[in-house]
Order: sequence, then C-alpha cells, then structure tokens
Amino acid sequence: MKNSLNFKCEGNAIEIKMYGSIGERWWKDEDDDNIYSLKDLDKALKDHKDAATIDIYINSTGGDVFDGVAMYNVLKRHKAYKRVHIDGFACSIASVIAMCGNQIIMPKSSMLMIHNPWTYAMGNAKELRKLADDLDKINETIKNAYRSKINISDEDLTNLMDAESYLSADECLEKGFCTKVIDDNEDVEPNVEQALDQMTYVFQNKLDTLNAISKCIKDIENDVEPTENGEAETGEAKAIEPVEEQVEEPKEVEEAKPEEAIEPKEEGIENTVQEQVVQDKENAFMRFFNLTEEN
Repeated sequence: MKNSLNFKCEGNAIEIKMYGSIGERWWKDEDDDNIYSLKDLDKALKDHKDAATIDIYINSTGGDVFDGVAMYNVLKRHKAYKRVHIDGFACSIASVIAMCGNQIIMPKSSMLMIHNPWTYAMGNAKELRKLADDLDKINETIKNAYRSKINISDEDLTNLMDAESYLSADECLEKGFCTKVIDDNEDVEPNVEQALDQMTYVFQNKLDTLNAISKCIKDIENDVEPTENGEAETGEAKAIEPVEEQVEEPKEVEEAKPEEAIEPKEEGIENTVQEQVVQDKENAFMRFFNLTEEN
C-alpha cells in the first residue's frame, strides 16, 4: 500500500502536485501521488509543520469550491515559503488555491481562468433565491483570495469573472495574478533562493527588534539598569543593599563668650527736642515779663 502522504519531501522542502480536479473522491490509484482534497492536504502537512519551503505544482480545471477554499487557507496559513508553479492550467477554484503562493510562477505556455461560482439547483422560488444569495457570498470569498494579489480594481475583477476569462501568463503578471513569467527553459532556483534570503533577513530584523523591546520591558519591570549594549547584566533584579546610616561626629561646642558691655548710645532725638522745648518756654516767659538776665 502506498504511503498516504502523497507528496515528495526532501529535508525541509515539500513538493505537492495538484494534477486533476479538486475535491474528495471515492477512488484513488495506489500510484497516484496527487493532492486532490483538503483531506489529502491535511495528511501531507500534519507531520511537516516546520517545512521551510513548499513547492505546489498545479494543472487543474477546478472542482469543489468548499475543498478548494479550505485548501487555499490551509496553505496560506502555513509558515513555509510557498512557491506555486502553474504547469498548465489553473482554472476556477484551482486559480484560487494558486493565490496562496509567496511566488506564483507561470511559464509563457500556461494559463489561468477565473469565473463566478456556479452550481446545480432544484427547489421552489424561495429556495432558488436563497441559493443565488449564497452564491454571491461565496463569490465574495473567492474575490478576497484574488484581492490579496491583484493590482486591478474591484470593478475590473468583477468584469473578468463575469466574462469567465482565460488569462495568459503575461496578462496575469500585468494584473497581479502571478509574480513571475518564465520561459520554458529558464531556471528559477537562483531567484527563489534570493527571495528566500531576503525574506529571512527581513523577519530576522523584526525578531531582533522584538527581542530588544522584550528585554527592555523586563529590565524596567525588574529595575535592572541596561549595559552599554542595551542588555541587562542579569535577568534578575539586583538586590538593593541596605544603606549604612552615617552618624556625624559631634562638633566641638565653643564656650559662650561673656556679653560685651553695651556702650551707651548717643542721646536720641527725643532728649534734644525736650531740651529745646524747655529752653523755648524759658525764653517766652522772660519776654512776657520783660525780664533779662541783667534784671
């Protein structure tokens, strides 16, 4: 019995093939190494959560919307660097899955097709109206996947989907549905490695910044002074040594000197005025009685 993990794994790189229609199926050949459904994808990824890269090769006419949207979200959420290679056609829901890639690579001979979701219907008028509303909501979900990549307006996107558009590789690059168009003989590996190195550098800088902020917060909480390079000497709070109370030696007290004798102050203005008043009285008295010193 073939291993149920239907993918190729070398080191931290995983290769996944999506050749065929998307959706659960009750038959599957033992030698079939393709991923068709969410169940297949979950089995392929559950034991390789730490994969660094995932190469996804697509040649599909589409299939089940519910499985496809879930597969897109599972791959989008995976932390690996994802490289999507559209080997032939990525149509309908397969084009949505392709939007999970950090890189979406299309040879000039490949195509992508987008359209509005459709379904079979049976029921009364009320049920059919509800089904139409449901399809509109599903269509918005699909548009959200395209919006994560494209550089065209919502109106242009709606027109393309209404027209069930087949887009060449060059058209996809122009509108943002892919990130690179290659010739059939072009080696993309150097470009991929360069992109990986650049992404690793960006995230490493962000991680270093977060670590520095975290250390500063811990230093503040622990009341630890940082060193010159911004790191605390220890991760623990420094013990605060008790401060010895310094007792000042008593100063020598000088003996109090006997109070110096207070010299009498000069007679104030009051004595002068009083003497002047007495003299004026005497003069006035002598003038009244016509007295002189000779009399």
